[in-house]
Amino acid sequence: MNKILIILTILTSYVFSNDFFYIKDNQKIHLEKIQNISRASSSVDYYKDENNVVLGVNKNIILSLKEGTLIEKYLKLYDLEIEKKLDSNLFLVKTTNKSKTLEVSNELNRKNDVIFAQPDFVKEVFAR
Repeated sequence: MNKILIILTILTSYVFSNDFFYIKDNQKIHLEKIQNISRASSSVDYYKDENNVVLGVNKNIILSLKEGTLIEKYLKLYDLEIEKKLDSNLFLVKTTNKSKTLEVSNELNRKNDVIFAQPDFVKEVFAR
């Protein structure tokens, strides 16, 4: 019985550790990690969404805050840097590690004073 519980625990943790997603319009969009499609682009991880659209994820997150919210608390809490201020409450922030981009953007989306947080998806350009 204990062996079965241990096996189930290991399998469950494996399944949920690979649960990649992002939040768009309050909907969870599931992603499947795929092999990088460009050798020159190791700074980007690639995923397919539910419609088989390929999305590249790097360290950048687009973050929109409610009026009066100070970004500094989130910079410190999630170890982020401001890459660029896009508008009064709209920022391009950067994580320390691209593997944390989805997780951090999803956690930011759960905050009451965040309007939205989404990875700054990279679109791959191919030569013809």
